[in-house]
Amino acid sequence: IEVNLSKNYVTGKIPMEFSQLLELSTLDLSNNALVGEVPAVALSMRNMFTIQLNNNKLEGEFPFAEVKNGAYILDNLWIQENDGLNGAITGAYCELNSVTLDCNNFDPQPTYPVEDIGGLTTFEADCQVSELVSPKEYTCNFEPSVPFTKSPAVAGATNAPATSPATVCGTPG
Repeated sequence: IEVNLSKNYVTGKIPMEFSQLLELSTLDLSNNALVGEVPAVALSMRNMFTIQLNNNKLEGEFPFAEVKNGAYILDNLWIQENDGLNGAITGAYCELNSVTLDCNNFDPQPTYPVEDIGGLTTFEADCQVSELVSPKEYTCNFEPSVPFTKSPAVAGATNAPATSPATVCGTPG
């Protein structure tokens, strides 16, 4: 099951009810106005493969360990452009295909290149040393978040906010 609510100006918190979708494999809530903490239970289904929460207003500590313990086949995690979101990424994420997050909000700080290991970020270098593997794509976002706004529903309408371009980092080519 895939749920794609990207760019639908969804507001409020991430519903805990997603946890009832036991076969959920992709959850794309990107480019909305979601707020609050990220509930691990809503993202930890065993078939969860892709989580896209980028460009929202989420805050608090991302539950890295809890999500990966439940969603053990998770392969893509995009949580960048959530200025209030932080946390410590664990070695369990070394084997993912794609990880994208904000550089300054997460530990270990992934921004410092390690010259003697081919210019990898500290996270990638740690992965290669401790796990002997690193993500195929690890993107560290330095850009400030740009809130997604809804286009006018009717051509010429003036009461809806103008569309702002959303920066998405780490999108596979």
